[in-house]
Amino acid sequence: MTTWPGADDVLATRVRIAKMLRKAGQTGKAQAAYKAIYSDKTVIADAFDVAMDAHLSYGQLIDNRDKRLNHYRDGLRFFEKRGKAPGAKSAAKSAAEMRFELLEPEFASFASQTIPANTKKASGALKKKMGGVGGLERKYVEVLNLKQGEWGIAALFRIGTLYGNFADTLRSAPCPEKLDEDQCAIYKFGLEDKAYPLVDKAVDAFTKAREKSYELGVYSSYTLKALEELSRLRPEEYPANAERTPLPDYTSNPYTTADFQL
Repeated sequence: MTTWPGADDVLATRVRIAKMLRKAGQTGKAQAAYKAIYSDKTVIADAFDVAMDAHLSYGQLIDNRDKRLNHYRDGLRFFEKRGKAPGAKSAAKSAAEMRFELLEPEFASFASQTIPANTKKASGALKKKMGGVGGLERKYVEVLNLKQGEWGIAALFRIGTLYGNFADTLRSAPCPEKLDEDQCAIYKFGLEDKAYPLVDKAVDAFTKAREKSYELGVYSSYTLKALEELSRLRPEEYPANAERTPLPDYTSNPYTTADFQL
């Protein structure tokens, strides 16, 4: 963090004041303090990571989801324009969180998609679901490519839930309306065959999230959720509550970076 000439770490003091205002529940004043930091050209030029963190903190205080996500989009454009600025490597942590949060509405929409009993509609719904998996996975890989420990683990968890949700959707799909009991059983067996490899992919992603958490010493709610999903999908290999982890939000270093591979 930059120490300004002729002052006793003014920037650090500005950040502390913004955090104090936030903790005190003075949202408007906290946002004003954060905006003053991320709008400051000197901060952007000399301590871009601080500017990005302030941009993220401002957004976290926006109650309206659409406005908050628009603010994050601005933040990513802000980040992408200044990839070589001092502090840009550390700024990737804020960018990764923004990118992940921007994908959450898309994931929610994907997860809500079901396969109806109507034969024609079922075919279209299945194709849409299949396309959604591939498209969203590629977007979560973009989060992985930022190489940020905490949000890379979150992205691996989400990739796992993409495949897990698809498998659950197939297994819970109703039989087409015109099928008799025997035909329905055959149809269900066919869906189970399609679901099985999806479960394998989900388990692979959850396992990588678990392993990366242990490797980096980074534990969040997504670490615990990955363990829960492993226990649900592979109870014999991963018995519930068999592993003890630090409390969520524990991290050996909040700016831990890592390479992620699927």
